[in-house]
Amino acid sequence: MPEHAPDFGSDADDGAIPMVHVDVLRPAGTVPSAQLSDSMAEVPTAAGPPAPTGSGSHDAPRATDTAAADGPSSFVEQPPAGRRAKLTPVVLLHGWASDPLYWRPLADVLTARGSEVWICSLPGYHVSDELPAGFRWTLETAAAAVVGSMRAQAAGRVHLVGHSLGGSVALTIAANFPDVVETLTLVGMVPAPPNENFRSMLLHQLTQGFVDDDTKNRCMDAWYGTLSPDDRRLLSRGFEVPFSVLGPSGLAAMEGVPADLPARVQAPLLVLVGTGDKVRTPDQVRDFVSAAPSRRLAAIPESGHSVHWEQPAACAAALVEFWSQSGAATRKMSDI
Repeated sequence: MPEHAPDFGSDADDGAIPMVHVDVLRPAGTVPSAQLSDSMAEVPTAAGPPAPTGSGSHDAPRATDTAAADGPSSFVEQPPAGRRAKLTPVVLLHGWASDPLYWRPLADVLTARGSEVWICSLPGYHVSDELPAGFRWTLETAAAAVVGSMRAQAAGRVHLVGHSLGGSVALTIAANFPDVVETLTLVGMVPAPPNENFRSMLLHQLTQGFVDDDTKNRCMDAWYGTLSPDDRRLLSRGFEVPFSVLGPSGLAAMEGVPADLPARVQAPLLVLVGTGDKVRTPDQVRDFVSAAPSRRLAAIPESGHSVHWEQPAACAAALVEFWSQSGAATRKMSDI
């Protein structure tokens, strides 16, 4: 643990691993699973405010505002009945201080081409979450919570996609639970020491016990750039998570995965980044991708750290190509 960072609790025991909230989006004409776990209950999406649409022209359908929903229910797109989805499910893991809603533009593109998409809230990030006594927020416990919820759904193998902190959780899952991962995609991140400015900022917030408005605004600007007032309000909801979750999950994001963990990942791995991302340097990205033949890179122009939000169609195209082709031919590393 970094010097002067507060201790957020004792080590978790096996009984303290929670289920996570999962929003399941199914493509048109699919038939819901016969049974879902309590943390994955289905509710319709016919009413509610529109989902944010990213910086482009992508139009997301209306969706239930899950932050306002009662209890641990999830939403599922339910178009008219017809064909069943036959593609491997896609599991999306969000970043630190981020609302999982920011996956919706990408998820809508993927469901439109036939994929079932699960948008997971990391432990403590959903409004209905009550973490069990003794739970300690680490990459390992977060990974165990996500996998427990996946196995409750009898998912089999999935295409696992993680952004920023969610990428570290996804790496941990792929290394420790290889039986559940078909492919792994890291969005806007590779394992590397944190930016020193971010490290100093986070340690200051941990010490004072809350995230102040100036820090929140600087993070939002760095992660998303220019946003409409409505999108900024929706996307900043991740900072409304209790600090008892924001603090330790931020510490987990800063510490990252052990140095030897990525080498244990057996699944094909894609790094998906925006060419304007400042969180990881081009050299850090290239060094990580070139370290193993199973790793590939997709560099998306005109986008930054939240590439999946800014360029959902381009990201979906890169993911589909990676999933469908052996060797996952993607953009050259010289593109970044």
